[in-house]
Amino acid sequence: MGTLLLRKMWVAVLPNPRLGCLFTLMVLQLPKLNTGHFEVLGPLEPILALVGEDSELPCHLSPSVSAEQMELRWFRNTFSPAVLVHHEGQELKEEQTPEYRGRVTLVQDNITMGHVALKIHQVRTSDEGVYGCSFRDKQAHGEAFVSLKVAAMGSDPHISMKIQENGEMELECTSSGWYPEPQVRWTTANRKKLQSISESRNRDEEGLFTVAASVIITDSSIKSVSCCIQNLLLGQEKEVEISAPVVTGPSSLIWIVMAAAVLLGLVVICLAWTLHRTRKRKNHGRVGPLEWRLARLYAVGVTLDENTAHPTLL
Repeated sequence: MGTLLLRKMWVAVLPNPRLGCLFTLMVLQLPKLNTGHFEVLGPLEPILALVGEDSELPCHLSPSVSAEQMELRWFRNTFSPAVLVHHEGQELKEEQTPEYRGRVTLVQDNITMGHVALKIHQVRTSDEGVYGCSFRDKQAHGEAFVSLKVAAMGSDPHISMKIQENGEMELECTSSGWYPEPQVRWTTANRKKLQSISESRNRDEEGLFTVAASVIITDSSIKSVSCCIQNLLLGQEKEVEISAPVVTGPSSLIWIVMAAAVLLGLVVICLAWTLHRTRKRKNHGRVGPLEWRLARLYAVGVTLDENTAHPTLL
């Protein structure tokens, strides 16, 4: 019946070459529209998500047709069990991997136009990877792939200081909660780079990195040092600065020790002088041995009047 109708239409437009060309183009498009073929498309660039936030992985059909009655499947590593399976309006929990149960939902606001998305709630570092989205109906099947990148900014860096036995100053910069593995950069006040003597990066149970880096300061002209930790994926960084004390070698350390000893000696002298003055004030009015000998040089005879003298005075 369909073939007979096309023949009649072809005979009708045959006398007009322009209508014949237009009719030919329409016929070439009919198999694509009528046989149920479609293409599944996803974003060309990776999706970037922050740890702890929600993220959506979109897919859509081309041409735009309804996906309400299709089987929609998001999978990762294995086709089944899957991250999420949606079949004719219902989620199939029995086909879902335990890792994603209660953590993913289907965004289907525009499902009648063939646009849907997988929403991952509270993204983890373990969610990073490549996801496949599959659309299937009774006549056709197609799939596309979406890449998910995960990132996290860590805590503000902290610098601790330690003076070594040889007088050199060692600085250690630490920070936690980074993903992916961060980069550490030491610089002086004039932005001159310093080389770390040691670096360590350890992952916690959530997959986040804790970083620690140390540097030795031997140049007495350095007045301040900065530690900068960078997340290259996000293009962001956190930085902290510390002033460097004037302690860069054994000679400087000796002078500081000598200065401290002199200061301590002055304090002791001041305390001793204060104690001496206090005792002297307390003994004021008493006659010492020297004063008594001097007074005896001027001794004279004294006769007491028994009637007027004190009865106990001898």
